[in-house]
Amino acid sequence: QACVQALSSAKHTATHACAPPPKLMKIINAPTLEEMREGKEILANEIGVVFKSQRETKQGAKPSEFDPDFVSPVGSVEGGVYRHRAAHFEWLCDVGASVGLEFGDLGKRRHGTEATLHFCDKLYEIYGSEDLSVSLGASFAIEHWANAGFWDQLVDGFEALNRKVATSNGDSTGHDAGQSDSGAAVLKEKSPMGFWKFHQALEAQHASHTMDELEAAYAAGRITDEAAFERAAVEILDACAVFWSGLDATRKGQAFDLKKLDEAMGEYGI
Repeated sequence: QACVQALSSAKHTATHACAPPPKLMKIINAPTLEEMREGKEILANEIGVVFKSQRETKQGAKPSEFDPDFVSPVGSVEGGVYRHRAAHFEWLCDVGASVGLEFGDLGKRRHGTEATLHFCDKLYEIYGSEDLSVSLGASFAIEHWANAGFWDQLVDGFEALNRKVATSNGDSTGHDAGQSDSGAAVLKEKSPMGFWKFHQALEAQHASHTMDELEAAYAAGRITDEAAFERAAVEILDACAVFWSGLDATRKGQAFDLKKLDEAMGEYGI
């Protein structure tokens, strides 16, 4: 629950809950029409505009359902169709339901821990910065970090939980449903995988677009402060580390002290 709630707070705040959200700030501050459109592609898809793709849909797929063959991770929102059920946050709500969380438990800033809100605020401040050297540094770092295996790990983790559900429901281990071999609680029902797998497929494109954006910015001489670029990249990754450290503390039932974490990171030159 802590993982899903933290991710929903971070994702929904980054997409909707700030005024304006970081992704919209990035669009507003885009230096060219083409880069503005690239940003709108991502944001429009996040809120439910399905990418129009040349891929054929699976026979029997319905627009009201999430199906990786229906809601393609490739294509363009140009000519695409908006569907409520294609909004990424609604897919995350489906995941939340599988762990006992309702709509009101997810995506609101008030649910964010100190660590989660620190990350959200840094996204707004750095990723959405008007200074192109800063915003490009942040987007380059966070997109390539995510593409380095973040979504793969989440997919692996939820698939492992789903296997435990299948095993316990089949009574093949002799344990009560909802318990793992160690007796730890697992999901009562299988968690939908659409949200995780869609982003797993999508993230490589985001990283590629970020690299193209960076190359174009350098070629046009728009990166005017390389030191600021590097500082922004490091700072957004530090904020990401704070987010995961806070989540780990929640998992362990430990208190989280952002000030102490900052001091510890400083001691190691992070």
